[in-house]
Amino acid sequence: MKKKIGGSLTIEAAIIVPIILWVFAVIIMLLIYYHDKNVVTAVAYETAVVGCKAEEVKLEDVEVYFQKRISGKLLLFSSVKMEAKI
Repeated sequence: MKKKIGGSLTIEAAIIVPIILWVFAVIIMLLIYYHDKNVVTAVAYETAVVGCKAEEVKLEDVEVYFQKRISGKLLLFSSVKMEAKI
């Protein structure tokens, strides 16, 4: 006796698998976004502390310190601009 194999499983998989992969990709992108956000926040805080503790701090030095600390650590953001004020 031959069993008839229906195509409903293939159709269901063709709909479900892309949705699951899309959800997985969105979760990964959100994790990368929050990683970059936390890195920028931490470096900004660290730069503010360094800028407040040093005597006769130049704004250019603070901006260079920030760029040095942030370089190579971001995954999603291409560039972060920083403006220091006293």
